[in-house]
Amino acid sequence: MINTNDPEQPATPLWRNSNYLLLQVGQAISYIGSQQQFIALPLLVLALTGSPALAGAVVGFGTIAMLIVSPFAGVLADLRERKGLMIVCDLGRLALTLTIPLAWWWGVLSLPQIILVVILTGVLGTLFTVANAAAMPTVVTAEQLPTALAQTQATTTVVRTIGSLLGGTLYTLSVTLPFLVNAISFGISVLSLGATRGNFSRTLVLERTSLYQSVSAGFTWLWRQPLLRVLTLLSGGDSLRYGAGYLVILVLAQELGSSPRGIGAIF
Repeated sequence: MINTNDPEQPATPLWRNSNYLLLQVGQAISYIGSQQQFIALPLLVLALTGSPALAGAVVGFGTIAMLIVSPFAGVLADLRERKGLMIVCDLGRLALTLTIPLAWWWGVLSLPQIILVVILTGVLGTLFTVANAAAMPTVVTAEQLPTALAQTQATTTVVRTIGSLLGGTLYTLSVTLPFLVNAISFGISVLSLGATRGNFSRTLVLERTSLYQSVSAGFTWLWRQPLLRVLTLLSGGDSLRYGAGYLVILVLAQELGSSPRGIGAIF
């Protein structure tokens, strides 16, 4: 693997950087799967229970899991080999997501199972996201990093739009189809990661500290960065509002007679 952070080596253009392209393509497909399932999930809970409150609670469990796990995810991403960690996370999400259509076909799908899947996939998704973000500086040079991050954000925005429309359309065709597509997207992500070279980890000399000390050190550093501190608080609060906003629009659209495909088009 070429060390893209070696200042004495010419930087490989992003469009020729195979590791960067594999990461981008694999994660774009995976994110489409996750976004379209995000639309289908509350529709499924509403179909099972008829309760908007329960649908909102299920979405909220995923967000809460993300907020709780995030501080520890950074420590694990530094202590573990990142590529392997990301593959394990996506394999776990693939297996967990598949349990929903299987249980539906067998007539045993329940709300507790959905909640458990949402929480566990939220934990694995958070670990994956943090490891993926930490991997980016090992794939591109410091000069390329702003461009790479900007392209990632632009891709995410486009994918969010496509995924929302796709989720409503697939749910109209079959209740289980969005979950099957999401499981397949995790499989594609695993394949793309397996095709990359290297492990996306830097050799770090880490002091022997407890998990509590490591997390505390991270919070202390963050609190001393005024801009990052404010952005983190805003982002955390917006994560909670994000799911609630989706649910309100979904319920209103259903009351007005919109189909799942129409709801996807709204988003």
